[in-house]
Amino acid sequence: MTSASGLSTPRSTPASGSRQPLIWVCALFKMRLKSSSTGLAKSSANLLGLSCLAFALGLVFLGGSAAQAQRPLRDAEVSQLDAFERDNADLPDTPAMDESPVPPSPDTESTEDSADGDSADVDSTDVEPSAADATDAESTEAESTEAESTEAQERFAPSPLELEVDDPLLPQPVVDRPLSPLERFELQQALDELNADAIAEYQAGNVDEAFVIWYRELRLRRALGLEEELPALGRVGEVAWGDNRNQDVQIITARLREIEPELMAETPPNFDLMLTLAQSYQTLRAIDAAIALYEPILAQARAQQNAAIEQQTLQALGDLNLAWFRFAPAASAYQELLVMAQQRGDRPAEQTYLEQLAFAYQRGRLYAQALPIQQQLVSVYETQQQLERIAPLKIAIANNYRNTNRLDQAAITYQDAFVTARDQQQFGYASDALNRLADLYKSIDRTEDALLVYRALIQVESLSYNALGVMNVMDQMAQLHEARNEPDAAIAAYQEALELATLLDYVTRIGYFAQQIQRIRG
Repeated sequence: MTSASGLSTPRSTPASGSRQPLIWVCALFKMRLKSSSTGLAKSSANLLGLSCLAFALGLVFLGGSAAQAQRPLRDAEVSQLDAFERDNADLPDTPAMDESPVPPSPDTESTEDSADGDSADVDSTDVEPSAADATDAESTEAESTEAESTEAQERFAPSPLELEVDDPLLPQPVVDRPLSPLERFELQQALDELNADAIAEYQAGNVDEAFVIWYRELRLRRALGLEEELPALGRVGEVAWGDNRNQDVQIITARLREIEPELMAETPPNFDLMLTLAQSYQTLRAIDAAIALYEPILAQARAQQNAAIEQQTLQALGDLNLAWFRFAPAASAYQELLVMAQQRGDRPAEQTYLEQLAFAYQRGRLYAQALPIQQQLVSVYETQQQLERIAPLKIAIANNYRNTNRLDQAAITYQDAFVTARDQQQFGYASDALNRLADLYKSIDRTEDALLVYRALIQVESLSYNALGVMNVMDQMAQLHEARNEPDAAIAAYQEALELATLLDYVTRIGYFAQQIQRIRG
């Protein structure tokens, strides 16, 4: 036999139990070929013959033991195979699969339908692709695999803070030992220079280059300990956050999370580093992580009766929660700080915490809780002779009374705020108090009282030479007179307002007041 490459290959034979099937298959193949008459039948015969031949060859290679399979074929068997090849040499080739098949004759089609599986149809979907198609498929698959590999490398690339490289700035001692004071000093100096280089690149607009240098600095800061690394992480993290470099923020935050369990396990606790870590979380806007860290810091500070750290932590919790609109937790922290200040008799701190607590309650719309704190503040301002701060505070108290549906107390407090503001010649606050009082009276249908308040308000606006304010008050009074079915009084009020608008050359209001007067007169 001769191989496809033209080289002669030795024949091998299966075990003796496998020789007879080979001869029978070859005989069947020859008989099938001779019995085929039509073109389609010949093609089917060729296909069946090839299948039989493949089956026979499989028996050749799979039959018998390995040792028997390596024996040369007997001469008789070789002669039979050679004769088989000679007899089939003149048969036509099987048509290519992509050529149009010859339409079967009706007799052939009927024969095949009644053969009940005697010959199998060839499905074009089962045809193997051509060499070109296979090459294209392999190329596409290779490109897809390469793209997936690149994406995976980018996704799982090591963090710039985790690269293990031999940096020339790191001392290389012969034995494993801590850095000497001189080595630490020299490394600190070199890292400060790196930071300066990064700042220069950043200011020149080379932001990516700057972060490459900063990452190198941060990696090397580890050699100096957390006291050096943590502040540097916060410093670079703040720049990353400000420039919306989300990936850098995530990388630095991940490093902070790695440091946290190590830091929390230290005994005794290093409160300075713990607070620095929490502040770094704040810088990177990892608010939940910062609050979660402040809580154990607070617990450890209380356990060690460290009042200074307790106060610092409570202040941080209050400010952080307030900044992120978490008013109830912020108020809770400020309440504890207030109690601590009152216990040690720290009046300035007490005033500060009262103001922060009142602000948190007010912003959180916790009006009932805000009222007693605001009243304490009034007493503090009076004691400290900060009288200019009382009128606006009393207006806020009156607003909270109204918000809690304590309307009588609200009216009294508005009047009190007006008197206080008038005495301090704070005409803006005096006007605000009277406007709110008149609005309160109108809301509960006390229009007569509202008119009295508006007359007082005209005097206040006149004292401050606020012609626009007087004009607006006259407009409100005219509307009230109309509501009370007093057209003459309404026209008189609109007439005064029209004169003021003309004096101020307020064109739109001139037309408005003239139209209102004409409407009432009919």
